[in-house]
Amino acid sequence: MLLILSISPYSIYSANKNGRFCKNIGPNTMTSVSLSWTLLALASSVFASLLNFALSWFFIFRHKSFEVQTANLEKRKKELEEAKAVQTDDGDKKQQKKIKRIEDEINNISTQITTKTFRFTMVLNILLFVINRTLKAVFEGVVVAKIPFAPFGLLTKITHSGLETDDISDANYQFIYWIGTTIFKDALNRFFGYSMPAMTMPNRLKSPHQD
Repeated sequence: MLLILSISPYSIYSANKNGRFCKNIGPNTMTSVSLSWTLLALASSVFASLLNFALSWFFIFRHKSFEVQTANLEKRKKELEEAKAVQTDDGDKKQQKKIKRIEDEINNISTQITTKTFRFTMVLNILLFVINRTLKAVFEGVVVAKIPFAPFGLLTKITHSGLETDDISDANYQFIYWIGTTIFKDALNRFFGYSMPAMTMPNRLKSPHQD
């Protein structure tokens, strides 16, 4: 991320005599942004990622039932891959029944995991949304980073939304927060070895050539 983003030399905020940041009015009154704004934006994404992981561990990951169910799910997925690997083109009914049985087990386990985690996941997402909106209000109009290229299309709306500068390479807090949480969340999950299992349902649709 440090290779992509650099600290922006511009901001529509400047410090007054009391050390507080005030919004500049004129187009020629931009001042150099403090490093603290960039670090604060990154720190907020780290905090959100840590909070996400800590609550997920406390309410989901640490429970033995979740560990057992995820282990069973991965075991069944491997069994399904092995069963499909030995499936012949002539349509062995015994093998097809075995595959269908494993798919049913995968569906049942996935449903159980989803049912147990749905409410918590919904509450957690609402909490993180509130935190994000609150921090977004604090960083309103503040340029926290500089993109070394000119964004285009939808990317510009994401990176430059809420900024009053004419330079579209200026990046807002929301963009830095999104990148930070994505990177830090994945890093935490990889480091501690916890993550929600993929809930992809098996595709049972037969091809037109199958009976």
